[in-house]
Amino acid sequence: LVKVHAIDHYSMFDSMSKILEWNTLYNQMAAFHSSHYGWTYFFFSFLFLAPLKFLLWLTNTPSRDYIYFFLKILNIFYGLLGSISFYYLIRSFLNSIYSLLFSLIFTFATPFFFYTYFFHPEPLGVFFLNIGCLFIYKFSKEGASSGDKNINFFYYVYSLLFLTFSVLSKPTFVPIVSPLYATLFLIYVSKLNKNLTLCSKALKSIQLLVYSFVFFLLLFFLINPFFFRHLKHSINIQINNVSIVSSGFTWIECLVRWGLSLLSLDSLIISTSVISLAINTFYLCIKKNKVFYEKCFLLIQFSVVLNLLFIMTNLQSIYYLIPLLPFLLMNFSLFMHNVFKVLPRYLGCIFCIILCGFLSYKGLKENLSNLARVGGGGPYLLDQSCKTIDVYSEVFRYIKDEVPSEAVIIHDHFVAIPEDKKLHPHHYWQHDDLFLKKINADYVIFNPMYRVYENIPEKTVVLKEIVQQPFYRRVKVIDSIEVWKKDL
Repeated sequence: LVKVHAIDHYSMFDSMSKILEWNTLYNQMAAFHSSHYGWTYFFFSFLFLAPLKFLLWLTNTPSRDYIYFFLKILNIFYGLLGSISFYYLIRSFLNSIYSLLFSLIFTFATPFFFYTYFFHPEPLGVFFLNIGCLFIYKFSKEGASSGDKNINFFYYVYSLLFLTFSVLSKPTFVPIVSPLYATLFLIYVSKLNKNLTLCSKALKSIQLLVYSFVFFLLLFFLINPFFFRHLKHSINIQINNVSIVSSGFTWIECLVRWGLSLLSLDSLIISTSVISLAINTFYLCIKKNKVFYEKCFLLIQFSVVLNLLFIMTNLQSIYYLIPLLPFLLMNFSLFMHNVFKVLPRYLGCIFCIILCGFLSYKGLKENLSNLARVGGGGPYLLDQSCKTIDVYSEVFRYIKDEVPSEAVIIHDHFVAIPEDKKLHPHHYWQHDDLFLKKINADYVIFNPMYRVYENIPEKTVVLKEIVQQPFYRRVKVIDSIEVWKKDL
């Protein structure tokens, strides 16, 4: 899975390069990854990198290395924003020392750190999610039934703005952002003047829903206007995204696998956070005389629990927990804070420092080890193209040196295509099965042993069927990657 994320990393970079070219400027639907997700990520990165690209064009300077370098800087910056925003989110509940210590765990001891190195939209999505939740908290803290004139409507708008940015970062944010939208709306309804009639409240609520939806669409159009230009194709891509997320196991098998995974020492933070989530939710349920913001928090807790159950009964990768990490780590932080409060003040703080230091060090060491496995021995700021990734670099060089120009290639997501050749590549996720079978590709390059949780994906099966035709022969095997060529 780590190496798959590395391949995504370079595909994300290729998409960023594509939308910076003159003939496809700002067109996120013109590249593979940007057409599937990461629209907020590409939008803000485009705003930063477009002036650089223009300057390089004026000076006739090759831009690829510079774009890669500054996109890597931006990616680290997005991760830093995610960490800082988490600090301010839990700062609403804890003092500055505890907030800082638990923010270190969030940054270094979870998969979040992994995404600050590779090009992925999750860090930026988490940043917007944290800020959106922070404004929801501020909105709820004003108290219910404050009257129309006293409602700080800007909190609602800010929450809506940042939650929209978050949900447009990646579809995996949709399940958690949707109930946050609902919570935000219910907070507003609860604040309406009690003297209003039921009909007036219903009218105001409907107006708010309509305005919010229009606001969402306007932001969506601003960030990715070409999505609407190719609306049918765009929707089909998202439907395909949803169709490939299942693990293929029954929900019982998934729960067993998750249980065994969470029992390992490597998953200590996640497992403890899940336990903390259960305890905190149960406590809020039985607590009497809950204040208004606690009721809102309980609603969000139930949403996190449902999302967690969905992931644990359908998916097998811990990386799908990224949108839930702020909530899981917040529960962990609140639970551990209550534990430390039992101890004398300074003793509790010392224990917290030791615990957070140990977990942060252990998590950072593990994350760096994962990066070393895919980064040619260690994480580097400039590791251009896929040339540092063993098998994939060999495949890349083979295509560059051996495959003739103008060749039509079908390939999977493990194959990087050189840009300096006039090839006609077709990524197997970009086309339906019938198209792949009809184009009579000159080369089919893929990993026939690829499994998604022990099951062969449908697209891989299609490629295996294509190469079984009598006019294809295998001409090269590079580790797990096979190269099949059509005989003339």
